[in-house]
Amino acid sequence: MRKRRIIDWDLVDSCATRGVITVRELEELGVPRQTISRRLQAGGPWTRLLPGVALLATGPPTVDQRIEAALRYAGHAATVTGLAAAAKHGLRRSPQVESVHVLVPSDRRRRAQAEFVQVERTQRLPEPVHVHTTPIAPLPAPCSTAHDGSPNWTESAHCLPNPYNAD
Repeated sequence: MRKRRIIDWDLVDSCATRGVITVRELEELGVPRQTISRRLQAGGPWTRLLPGVALLATGPPTVDQRIEAALRYAGHAATVTGLAAAAKHGLRRSPQVESVHVLVPSDRRRRAQAEFVQVERTQRLPEPVHVHTTPIAPLPAPCSTAHDGSPNWTESAHCLPNPYNAD
């Protein structure tokens, strides 16, 4: 008879940020691969957000959970930029964040596109500003990256001051 592992689920929850954790972290915490796979199956109690990244809940992820998943997917030293960063900086005219654009060091090897995340390698990684522990590119970088990624520059006009609106 196989000996069952005792999993400290409170520790698992405390290691997840906003309910987001990597499969590797789960394994390091003693969760068997079979248990992870079973919980990530359709109808299971967890949701697969990105390759190797899980949400310890069901249902659609919030914007903050997508940002956290993108950072965990991209790895150490990743920084959020683009529309997600502009929104985190508090730019109220930002459009709804559908995808998360992250910058990573140029030697990092990650798929450039995965579900809702866009990973861009750069040799000039900006020194991030931390907003509620989330590493965000300082302004105006999010605005320029949002503009660079937009087919139409008016999609990133939320970064421009509005002289007709004092709010």
